[in-house]
Amino acid sequence: GLHTSYFTENGADRSNLKMFQIDLEQYDLVIAAAGVLETAEDFVRNIKVPVLLINDDKVHPGPWYQVVYDYKLGFEAAIKHFQKLGFEKVFIAGHKNTASMGRMQSTIKAAESLGICKENIIPYNGYNTFPSLLLSGRDCANYYCEQQLFDHAIISCSDFLTYGFLSYMDKKQLKAGKDFKLISYDNLEANVQDPALKLGISAITHPMDLAVHAIVELAEELVANENKNFQYYKTIHVPAKELVLRNSG
Repeated sequence: GLHTSYFTENGADRSNLKMFQIDLEQYDLVIAAAGVLETAEDFVRNIKVPVLLINDDKVHPGPWYQVVYDYKLGFEAAIKHFQKLGFEKVFIAGHKNTASMGRMQSTIKAAESLGICKENIIPYNGYNTFPSLLLSGRDCANYYCEQQLFDHAIISCSDFLTYGFLSYMDKKQLKAGKDFKLISYDNLEANVQDPALKLGISAITHPMDLAVHAIVELAEELVANENKNFQYYKTIHVPAKELVLRNSG
């Protein structure tokens, strides 16, 4: 029942953002991807209506509400699964972007909290200068093979990285679940229709649906209360905790 307006930004021109040209005070609430802080933090801090930041895994101190992804439970579940299989070494396939780096740090913390020593945790960012997650995944797999890390279970920070990883391993005639164990983040396989993408990838489910519900509920609450008698700058943590085991794990 809420009326919404939607617009996107091209962050390349930071001096000419659309939000600078719109009267945001005509709205009861502004919902923005947290990445907007990279280009316009001072502006966002001074908006006169409530601001709700979404699509991030970090809590950003400031005068705004937030819905934040919390990866720790999901990665703990993955590592506990590997430990039950006898693995005490972990290889983390990543990419040098904001989402991947956040997931990588959560994996490291989860592994350490479960008793895996730092020497047995190998984080690797594939092809940092390339935008393609698929190429990065292939690079991660190449490093994994070159270093003979087959005693390390694998956690991939993105299903797109995983597709690249598996394509490289397929060329080497190495099979997930048999020659190496892998759990990915996102669980795209639960939603894709293309049979060619049904690869049996064990996965931690990205809690996007839970996040949407949290965003809508918080938005309704903020608009209904007109920011009065409301918990000041509330942050909701949405945990990624569902582990779906398929062939690769």
